Amino acid sequence: MGNPLKEKMFMTARYFVDTNIIVYAHDINAGQKHKEAVLKLEELWFSDTPPAISVQVLQETYAALLKKNISFEQIEALMEDLMRWQVITNSKELFIQGMKIHRRWKISTWDSFILAAAQEAGAKYVLSEDLTHNHNYDGIKVINPFIKN
Repeated sequence: MGNPLKEKMFMTARYFVDTNIIVYAHDINAGQKHKEAVLKLEELWFSDTPPAISVQVLQETYAALLKKNISFEQIEALMEDLMRWQVITNSKELFIQGMKIHRRWKISTWDSFILAAAQEAGAKYVLSEDLTHNHNYDGIKVINPFIKN
């Protein structure tokens, strides 16, 4: 029998958040994208089911924010906050699934690994600016929060 506390902590995430959404939310020079990203992340923070991210997203976010001259202390505090969400860790299986997705959909390698992590999280939606808006990748729909329908 599994650990009920652990199972409750890692319920299936409805949303998986890609790096660019988090970066825009912390880049005050990103104009309207900053405002939209902040609103979307605030909505996710207060939802009943926390979103998911992956170690890849944490790594990319850390590197991108360093380039924007955000302090180590601010970035580290953000990383601690983000790690309260469901974090999908890298594994051989995730890597293999990412390669399969890459071959099937002919999208960027890194986006393939994002979709593989979203699948592992059980997410229905990926929030991303990089993948095709409204496209359904085997049951995962991409939402670009910067596109108004």
